[in-house]
Amino acid sequence: MPFFLEEIKNGEFDARDLQRFNEIDAYTLMFIQHGQFGETFDEERAFRIFHGSMSWRKPQNVYGRRRRKTTKTSEMKFNDF
Repeated sequence: MPFFLEEIKNGEFDARDLQRFNEIDAYTLMFIQHGQFGETFDEERAFRIFHGSMSWRKPQNVYGRRRRKTTKTSEMKFNDF
């Protein structure tokens, strides 16, 4: 049974997030772990967290945000710490 098929078809989720979910096991595992409590697995909770995350990420434009320029530690002066 395909989960979230409507959301995927309607473009509610960013295709890059779906690709990441399908290709990076550690990312997928993160959602599974959110549904794992002791020896029981709450599949419904894991799907709610997945849906919430995917629904939040696209409107927040997480792939379009510019990263702040960071300074290398070797370029910092002692007083910068």
